[in-house]
Amino acid sequence: MKLEKALKEYRKALNNGDMHAYLVNSCYDRCRHCYVGTVSENSSRAKHIDTDNFLHFVGLMKQDNDNKINVALSGGDPLLHPEIVKILDYLSPISNLEILTSGFALSVRNTRNRREILEALDKSKASFMIASPNEPYHSITWQDVKEIKRYIEEQGFNPNKFGYPSRSSDIVQKVLARTLPPGWIGYLIDKFSKGNKMPRVIAIGRAKNLPEEQHLKGNRECDIFSNPNQIYLNYNGNLQYCLYTCHDGFMNINELRGINNKQEAIGIVLDRLSRDPTFQDIIKLDTCYFADEIRKKSEVEEVRDKEVNILEEGR
Repeated sequence: MKLEKALKEYRKALNNGDMHAYLVNSCYDRCRHCYVGTVSENSSRAKHIDTDNFLHFVGLMKQDNDNKINVALSGGDPLLHPEIVKILDYLSPISNLEILTSGFALSVRNTRNRREILEALDKSKASFMIASPNEPYHSITWQDVKEIKRYIEEQGFNPNKFGYPSRSSDIVQKVLARTLPPGWIGYLIDKFSKGNKMPRVIAIGRAKNLPEEQHLKGNRECDIFSNPNQIYLNYNGNLQYCLYTCHDGFMNINELRGINNKQEAIGIVLDRLSRDPTFQDIIKLDTCYFADEIRKKSEVEEVRDKEVNILEEGR
């Protein structure tokens, strides 16, 4: 019964078509609260989702849906995807697009396609969640924001369209950072910037992986499938059970490349999901799969990745 209910709920998410895609595992930043094992933008270990597979999958999910689907892009920093302009051009007319970014793609750090990304973002009419400057959780500074806004204006665009913050929100952040309990984890959507209608995100707290936090608090129930509302897709092209990267997923979307009918694709996805051993464990135990042995393995891998990053960035 649990399995049937979970599959029914996941079918709803697939029919709905809304998704959150981690396009890359590379990023300009090293956020302490990030639950994705990111690498630097120039790392030899940088990976990205296959563009054609991704756009084909999005097209399948858009079928039989007269309204725009909701698509969130993150990573890593999704604007580091080598074909991000092509992706934005495809998504713009069919989706309500939200982009979670470090904010550096329009800065001098981007020596590859700064202008092209600016043009694509302007045309996309996306909403943005951009790291907050001058706080302990991100490396972007007010000086960076000033330079970026100046560049946007010099290129003939309105900087208020791109989600970069104003100093008026700095007070809000400092007050909340002092009043919230230590160890509180989460994102605060800041809507106090009057000159900018786009949402921003402020991360507050020591911010580890949410499943780990649930484990420490003794709350290990997995409620992802009781009310799913999005499809989660990682940079390898694997469909994930939920937002968090505790597990690498249960199916790669390249298996749907020859499928052009949405309901046929949904049938294949549900069949693969129902036979996945990890998914069966989650349903059987009603427990977040971020179990002790998985958590310890993740911690070892995290230390190893940090050591490799330090060596690469020191070259």
